[in-house]
Amino acid sequence: MVFFKGEISSLLVVQNTLQIFAKATGLKINSQKTTLIAGGLNDQDSQLFADTMSIQLVKPPIQYLGLPLSSTTLSIKDCYPLVEGTTKRIQGWKNMFLSNARRVELVRSVLQSFHIYWARSFILPTTVLEQVSRICIKYIWSGPQMESKMHHASRETMFFSKKEGGLNLKDSVLWNKATYYGLVFKVASRDDSLWVKWVWAHHIQERSFWSTKIPFDCSWVWRNILQTRAIA
Repeated sequence: MVFFKGEISSLLVVQNTLQIFAKATGLKINSQKTTLIAGGLNDQDSQLFADTMSIQLVKPPIQYLGLPLSSTTLSIKDCYPLVEGTTKRIQGWKNMFLSNARRVELVRSVLQSFHIYWARSFILPTTVLEQVSRICIKYIWSGPQMESKMHHASRETMFFSKKEGGLNLKDSVLWNKATYYGLVFKVASRDDSLWVKWVWAHHIQERSFWSTKIPFDCSWVWRNILQTRAIA
């Protein structure tokens, strides 16, 4: 839940509504899984809000469904869970003695798909994507020991198809752009989703999506979508 300064009455309405819902259905709010983010309030008032709702007060940076919630451009630090998750998966396979060919297939089918969930929502920093790519390629050549060894092919060559002499690995940077351009396609085609309907109702309205100017005060996600229209 997110509340801003001057919305104490809204908080009380939400609390009352939840109480009515609980009496009618027997389903009560789980205070262990519910948190409150307060904006434009001091620490004392924010804590008062949380205590009133009997839930925990949290402060940014936080995550929701595995993704960081941020109103600004993602930093390298925000994307650390992505790098850490990739490394942990490799460490979990330390006792698996796989051949070089099987490690390639593991990277292609599992490790390189790990970042797609993030890539569908954000344009990730190139530094982070390259770091994840280096981890995967290092695992291919040296195994779970992750030792420094001479590579038999450059990273760019490994992105080529097998017919072109590569290993058909995904180019993480290019893949991120492609998935993000998919958001442009959804908006332009007016995809039947709640998010697209909200975008048209609040951002575009009766204007043309292709000619809509970039607002000065819009979120960085919406700004990136509008900036990538021509390329998409």
